[in-house]
Order: sequence, then C-alpha cells, then structure tokens
Amino acid sequence: MKPIHVILYTLLTLFIVAILFVFLVFIVIWGVSDTSPTVKSKSTLIINFSGDIPEYRAADEFPIGTGSALSLKTILDDIDKAKVDDRIEGILLRVNSNFMGWAKIDEIKNKLADFKQSGKYVLAQLGSFVSESEYYLALSADSIFAVPGGFLEMNGLVIETVHLPGMFEKLGITVEYYSFGKYKSHSGESFGRKYHTAPVLEMLNDVLDWEYNHFVDAIAAKHEISTDEVKSVINKGYMDPEKFAELGWIDGMLYEDQLQDKLKFLNGIKPSGKLNKISAATYADITLESLGLNKGKKRVALIYSQGLVQEGEDTFSPLSMGTTAGTNSMISAIKRAVKTKAVKAIVYRVDSPGGSGMGCDLVWREILKAKEKKPVIVSMSDYAASGGYWISMGATAIVAQPSTLTGSIGIWGIFPNISGLYDKLGLIESSVKRGTHADMFLGVKKLTPQEKKLFRDNVYKGYVEFVTKAAESRGKTYDEMEVYAQGRTWVGEKAKEYDLVDELGGLDKAIELAKEKAGIDSTEKVKVTVYTVKKSFFEKMMSRGIVSWILKNFTNDGLVNNWKSVLDNRRFLVMPLLPYQFQIH
Repeated sequence: MKPIHVILYTLLTLFIVAILFVFLVFIVIWGVSDTSPTVKSKSTLIINFSGDIPEYRAADEFPIGTGSALSLKTILDDIDKAKVDDRIEGILLRVNSNFMGWAKIDEIKNKLADFKQSGKYVLAQLGSFVSESEYYLALSADSIFAVPGGFLEMNGLVIETVHLPGMFEKLGITVEYYSFGKYKSHSGESFGRKYHTAPVLEMLNDVLDWEYNHFVDAIAAKHEISTDEVKSVINKGYMDPEKFAELGWIDGMLYEDQLQDKLKFLNGIKPSGKLNKISAATYADITLESLGLNKGKKRVALIYSQGLVQEGEDTFSPLSMGTTAGTNSMISAIKRAVKTKAVKAIVYRVDSPGGSGMGCDLVWREILKAKEKKPVIVSMSDYAASGGYWISMGATAIVAQPSTLTGSIGIWGIFPNISGLYDKLGLIESSVKRGTHADMFLGVKKLTPQEKKLFRDNVYKGYVEFVTKAAESRGKTYDEMEVYAQGRTWVGEKAKEYDLVDELGGLDKAIELAKEKAGIDSTEKVKVTVYTVKKSFFEKMMSRGIVSWILKNFTNDGLVNNWKSVLDNRRFLVMPLLPYQFQIH
C-alpha cells in the first residue's frame, strides 16, 4: 500500500487538474459564444455608479472580474449609443458611493448634457449612502430621486492628510526628507513631516476653494438659487434626503416599485406592463459601429495610461485589484500607432498621479519621437500631476478638464533609517563592505553629512531635469517655467491660464483637436481605436488580474522573491519618486 501522503498528493493533483479543465472549458465556451445582447423597444438604459470605475478596461481582460465591468469609456460609449438608438427611451443613473474624481464626473455630466439634446430623459436615483460628489453627478439628470431612509452627506468638502512621521518615531524609524519646489508636496509631507508647511497648506486651500466653488455654482445653477443659499444649506450639515426633498434639491422619495412605475410612464408602457431595461455592462456589448457610430477610413489611436507609472510591465496589485501603468505596454502601443498608416493622430489619455522618474521620462521621450510623425494630443482625466504631467508635457497639445489636478512639477525623496525598529525587534544587522558608502542604502544607519549631500544633490538634479524638460516641452525658458513649477498642483482651469495645458475639455475635445492637428476636416468621421499591447490567447488569460498574481506569488520561487522584496522595501522611498494624489470629498 502506498504511503498516505502519496495518496493525498495524488488526489490533490487530480482535483487541481479537474478544476483547471473545467476552467478552460468555461473559457472556450465564453470565448466562442454569441454575447451580443437583445435590446427591446421602449427600454431604459441603467448605469450603475458604484465602487471603482477606472478609465478603461480591456475587452480581452480576464473574464471573471473582481467587481463591476464598467469603465469610464464604457459609460461614455453607452451614452453615445443610447442617444441614437431608437430602442432606448432614456437613461437611469443609479448613483451609489464610488471612487470617481471630479474630472471624470465632469466628463460624464458633459456627455449627458449632449445626450439630452436628443429629447430623451435622464433620471437619477441616489443610493442608500451618497455624498457630495455623487450628488454632483446626479445634477446632470432631469429629476433626482432618493431611497427613503437613505443618507446624503452634504456638509462640505475636505482634504485629509495622515502624517506618518509620528508613527515612524514610535516604531523606531527616522527619515531624511528632501523636496524641491516649495509646494512639493501633500503626499511627500505625509511621509516626511508631522505637519504641512505653509506653502503646501496654501496650495491645498487654493485647490479646495476652486473645487468647492465649482460644486456650489453647479447646485445654484441647477436649482436657480444663489450661491449664498447653497452655502447656508451646506453649513447646516443636513444628512436626511427627506430634508433635501423639502428644500427642492431632490425631486422626491421613491421606493423601487414607484421608480419602476415612473419609468414605465416615461417609456409609454402601461402600469400593468413590464419595464424593459438593459444594464450599461450588458449594453456595452452593442458595438458603436452597429449604430452607425465610430466609422471612418482614417483612425485616431486612443492609448491609456492609468495608475502609477513604472518601468517594465504592468503589474497587478492585490490591494487595489488593479494594475500599474508599465512603460513597456505604453511605449509598445505608441510605436504601433505610429507605424499604422491608417492612424493619423494619437490621443493619449492620462489618469496618473505620477510614478518613477525614470519610467515617466521613458514615456515622455517616446511621445516626443511620436509627435515628429503624427500629432499626439494628451487628454487629462482626474490626475495628470507630477509624473503624470511629465508623461504628458511633451505632447503636441494638452487638453484637461477644468477640475483636473495637474502640474506638481517638483520632486521629493525620503531616506529611511530603520535601525531603531531593528532594536525593538531584537534584530541584529551586520555587514562587511568595500567602498566608503557601500552600506548607505541599507537603511540601518544614520547618513553621514557627505551622504546626505549626495542624496540631496541627486534629488535636486531630478527637480532641475523635470523643470528643464517641462520648459522645453512647453516652449518656455527655465525661469518662466519655474514660476509655475515649484511642485505646485493646479486645477485644469488655472493650468490653462498659466499655459501648462492648451485647451479645456474632455476626450471628445481631444479627439476634435487631434483631427484638426492632423489636417482632417471637422465634418469627416474617424474611427477611434484603442491601442494596447497584442498578446496571445494564453497571455491574455494568464497575464491579467488575480490569476497572474497567484501564479507569481504562490510558487516556491514567488514566495522567496516576496521575502526578498520585503527586505528591499527598506529602500523603497530612497529613490526620488513622483507620486502625487489627494482626495477631495
């Protein structure tokens, strides 16, 4: 008789093989099946805003998702289709708590304003827990309804910072913090200072003032009241949707069955009839081309950069359940678009708070090379700041939403010393070295004055390089650019005033500008095609999402590499990275 462990191992192997077989069968069936949905006449398109809604999700991504399949591009395309689709009577926005920034919301609001020119309706239903940004999105609807007993946070906007140095001290960690650009930065100071400096507070207040006034103005315009009245209501801190219904900010409280009855009436369906509806995720399978849209012999390539930029390949983060923006895929997509004869211009859509200096510089360089052959128009989303601006600034022209956060032309770096933590944990670090500064980057000792100067000079060099390249890209001198650099983040409206961007608008505006720069008549239709890296079926299946992460991290080699990365992360903040991101909520 075989040992029990051999039997158990055999059974486990057979089980895993069976699971993989079933999985592969599912993939094949999913891939060959006809997934084109049927849209019934007198239908309502339902767009559910909930959770993470990224700029773009590739159609060939791993089919078993970890959340909503919606992306901003899906939503915008669906609205375009619904405008010309005679089977769609109107749109219902189910507005729940989500993570979209203000620029993405403005993009959707502008698209819905265009949709309403068709004469079709837009209704919004607020979910059980929503806040200011969700209500701001709902303002684009003809009527706004809320669920009885829900919660509506309407007490103003805030930017929160959690400063880490106090915690570092308790852990026995000290840091050397260097920043260049007096406004650099909210994120850097959260790591390097216990409190914000006056310039950073000035910048945060300026951004918050602009966004708050933008928000207040939208409410005042919608309800035809003064901005003082809006601010008075906000300062009362009401949270009950019924109160906002009394004030006229909400058009009523509706249970689901009442909402269904209202939609039936708007669609011309009898009360006893069935409401025809289709979700945005399902409607996404209806192609633009089937409705006469997105057709033309000439193409505009659309390339996305979303998330932190880093050298190499896209990598999956189990914390965000998303991928970083690897330079290899972006550069390959740019090169492919340049080589394709039918592509007359490139629109580069950026939603990034930054990344590694080297990675951003590689993309910047590729954009410079590409625009020698074809116009490259950058379209900025929520964030194109710091490294996000670096990858954008070399384009032929830049388009940003008024509420985009951009600029932040500056750099910061942190050098940690975790020797105190080692002492607390009873860890004893020993090393032998050749070279005076060979142990400098171990992060377990105080830097000498000479080492501090070396590190500081390296960070400063990065700042000078950033400002210099920004100046060259935007046709300015170094001194002219530095006035608006200094690590300061600007909203898109201010960025245009200071010539950091060229036009205000969204993706549609960028496409119009791309046509203009390419010499294409404004009335001529073009086909907008998303360019990504071509991969084989197996690569598509195995290189994305959680499957990739499991395969990479739970093999024997993966576990060893993970332990090594834990040790190497002592030096993670030593390099002058350029991340910049804060939430206004």
